Amino acid sequence: MSGKQGGEKIIPDAEKSVRFWSGIWDNDIHHNSKAEWLDDVRKEVKNISQENVVVTVEMMKNKVKKLPNWA
Repeated sequence: MSGKQGGEKIIPDAEKSVRFWSGIWDNDIHHNSKAEWLDDVRKEVKNISQENVVVTVEMMKNKVKKLPNWA
């Protein structure tokens, strides 16, 4: 399956969409700003200027693999 539905245009219900996204974005969530992986990233980028930053898909995959699965 390609993810397409035969050219059919599906228009999401506006009210349902607003409720869905409001339930995500309107909640104040405080993440752990002292997480170990953040320290690793800070050390890696400490002496890198922003114009020279290159983030690859492989770099992201490696970091994400190390994150705990909270689901």
